[in-house]
Amino acid sequence: MNILIVEDNLAHQKITEYVLRKNNVPAKFFVVRDGQEVLDYLYRKDGFTDINKYPMPDLILLYLNLPKRDGREVLKLLKEDTNPKNIPIVIVSTSDREEDINYAY
Repeated sequence: MNILIVEDNLAHQKITEYVLRKNNVPAKFFVVRDGQEVLDYLYRKDGFTDINKYPMPDLILLYLNLPKRDGREVLKLLKEDTNPKNIPIVIVSTSDREEDINYAY
């Protein structure tokens, strides 16, 4: 399994990886730091053209508050496109705002 972690905070990224490893999740982790990078990764743009080095993820862990392109915008774009639409996306956030929770659904 390939998991794409979309997180700009290194500490949060490390915690996420630690928890997944601690729970024996059999996966390779790939990390991008902002909303534009996740789109570049999924659409094979800029530095992400090598499919062997950057395989399509089986799961995306998407943080909402990202630089360049917000996680909400990324989620909307991915769900509108038929290509990556079938990749499960788990929203990861510390927000308890009702609007963020509703948007994620």
